[in-house]
Amino acid sequence: MVDSKPPFIRAYKPEDYDFIVNIVTLSPPLLVDILLTTGLHKCELTAHHTLSNVVKLVPYLYAHPYLRLEPEHIWVLDVPSKDGIGRDVTGYILSVADTRRFVQRYATEYMPLLEPDGELPLPPELHNQPAASGLRTGAKNAGRLLVLPEELLERYPAHLHVDIVEPWQGKGWGPKLMVEMESQLAQEGVKGVHLGAAADNTRAVSFYKRIGFEEITERVGTAGVGGRWFCRAVSKQRLNCFVLGSVRS
Repeated sequence: MVDSKPPFIRAYKPEDYDFIVNIVTLSPPLLVDILLTTGLHKCELTAHHTLSNVVKLVPYLYAHPYLRLEPEHIWVLDVPSKDGIGRDVTGYILSVADTRRFVQRYATEYMPLLEPDGELPLPPELHNQPAASGLRTGAKNAGRLLVLPEELLERYPAHLHVDIVEPWQGKGWGPKLMVEMESQLAQEGVKGVHLGAAADNTRAVSFYKRIGFEEITERVGTAGVGGRWFCRAVSKQRLNCFVLGSVRS
């Protein structure tokens, strides 16, 4: 039977896990870790013959910890599959309500999973590959998430990663994912959220500014050097101005 249900935003379900990991692997976020580790841009990273396997490590930083530790703060873009029969996930927003608490859980609950005898061991074939060393180190460094100065982290404790694949970009789904996330954070009393982008990712920077994020001009931590960082207060009043056009489930 053809699935004619239109695209919509919904809460994450366990069966979405592999969809999100696949998106992160094929379209790794343009954040400082990747750029500093390889010295290459995303398109070069995925094409270079000695680095093509390195992208296998990206989900260990930008997908698995969020999926494992805070699935209640994940939303996805659910669309009809290409065959018209099933459904696909073609976008997501991964968020945490309290970055400091998340860092503590990352260290005590997630990092043990990465050991050779853990549930989610790092790919052994990459252990001796120099190009992968930065990402391996990053995966086992919970503190890399503490980018903001303490006073800003107090005001903007949540953080997020968002990605939508082609051809679903530029169709208004990014702001709708943001609204779903912010609605939940507002209910939980979270005051603000922050995020990062590679300095040369002009499309992302433009998008974040357009939806009300302000660029952080204060000095950030070592892990944030080389990127551009943005913050926004969680506002119930702003949420009331949106027409969501989405379904929660």
